[in-house]
Amino acid sequence: MARKSRSTMKVVLLEDIYKVGEAGEIVEVRPGYARNYLVPQGKAMFATPEVVNRLERIRQIAEEKRRAKMEEVGQIFADIKGKTVVIPAKVGPEGKLFGSVTARDIAQQIKKQLGYPEFDFHWIKLEENIRYIGSYPVELGYREGLSSSIQVEVVSEEEYSRRLAAPVEDESVIAPLEEEPAAESQKPDSGSEVEESNTFL
Repeated sequence: MARKSRSTMKVVLLEDIYKVGEAGEIVEVRPGYARNYLVPQGKAMFATPEVVNRLERIRQIAEEKRRAKMEEVGQIFADIKGKTVVIPAKVGPEGKLFGSVTARDIAQQIKKQLGYPEFDFHWIKLEENIRYIGSYPVELGYREGLSSSIQVEVVSEEEYSRRLAAPVEDESVIAPLEEEPAAESQKPDSGSEVEESNTFL
């Protein structure tokens, strides 16, 4: 029995979408992906004749956004270069992890420990998942010409808890601390955490 062909529809991308295409391109995607995600999220428009006639302006706007994003990511890379994130893990015999540490895990800790909620796990250039406790240099990259590196230290959950309870002696090792007591002025704290997306604008 012949397999049914997968139906697709054409959209014009308004943002660079990882493994889909760049802003201003006309691409074919699954109808559900277009209707349920790309178009409602403002990342694409249906490729109607009217939209196609506006391609040049869409590309100009995308290029402006791209330049702004390059500046933003470049600043983040400069800020975190050489810093360390500490990742707790369940550890078995001989320091081998139950599971592994992935690029998503590292990005989550960069958001939490270093305070960059917009950090995208696609910026982490991890050749393979980390499977043992230890300290690892990890390269970061975004498009052509932007790169940086951080240190990732994987420790047991017990060691991680011990560090949280102890005074911080080495400021280069960044770990989330318990909430500080409110200041006398009782100023409210603020903060937010955003899950990583698949766009790489």
